[in-house]
Amino acid sequence: MPSHLFCYGTLCLPEVMRRVIGEVPASATAELADFASYALAGRVYPGIVPQNGARVSGLMYYALGRAQFAKLDAYEGAEYQRVRVWVSAAQERRIQVWTYVLAPRYYHRLTTKGWSLARFEREHLSQYLHRNQNKLDGLHGRDTVQRA
Repeated sequence: MPSHLFCYGTLCLPEVMRRVIGEVPASATAELADFASYALAGRVYPGIVPQNGARVSGLMYYALGRAQFAKLDAYEGAEYQRVRVWVSAAQERRIQVWTYVLAPRYYHRLTTKGWSLARFEREHLSQYLHRNQNKLDGLHGRDTVQRA
């Protein structure tokens, strides 16, 4: 049964999503309440953690299947846990979706700095894709990854 996914970091970029699952599903802007996004020490990507009164903006991808979630789980690794949350989307009041939250054992990596998708795209995206090419290729097999 297909499920929706809320993304707030690198997976909001079509180049990254395409490399991870092989396509860019239909999406809409969405907001997640009572979570906050922070930069992680030594990383160029963010993590979200529960925080009363905070809000995280992102994208909700529609109708992902098991095979796509298996690739996403492998991409996110042990640093993140996939959990069910409720988001507010543009055309829908509230909808239950999956998202990836920072696993508690990695909370020591949280910084007090916010994270910017625009800054990541401008300053880190190209190098990030290059540096993670082997990991991304492994999600599909070398012949099926689309190159940007």
